[in-house]
Amino acid sequence: MEYPIEKLSALMWRNGIKIEGDHDFYCFCKEPAPVPAPSKNAHVIKYWEWYVQAHDLFRLYKKTELCTGDIVSVNLLALENDCDAVARLMAYCEFDDSEIQSRTISLSQRGWQKLTLEIPSDKYTYINIEVIPQKASILKGTWDGMAGFVDDFKIIR
Repeated sequence: MEYPIEKLSALMWRNGIKIEGDHDFYCFCKEPAPVPAPSKNAHVIKYWEWYVQAHDLFRLYKKTELCTGDIVSVNLLALENDCDAVARLMAYCEFDDSEIQSRTISLSQRGWQKLTLEIPSDKYTYINIEVIPQKASILKGTWDGMAGFVDDFKIIR
């Protein structure tokens, strides 16, 4: 069975310190897919973050019950990205601070890319898409940050 993940939240860290603020209040919306989505969905989730620095850690996350053998997958696309960001999936356990990560992909290309992560045990309670800018955004007068699109974020049981 497949379970779509909806109602994501967002947090950002800089130099290991959480940047306070209600990030998920202003950095998500549904928009028409800018290029055809792999899922064939007409609308996808757009995320954005302002004034990012190199190696900030921006997490789009959901607290959920993850089980041994679950496979989490997501399609990602970046079209508005002055920061050459990379992304990966990460599962986190709040009880012992352990985590597992998928491979890392570059979001500087102009095509959908898929990430997957197999869950090895029942202890993980958060699933995250981590987006990590590789350089600071530069104020250009119209846009100063990074943005991307999420399609078909799901858990396969």
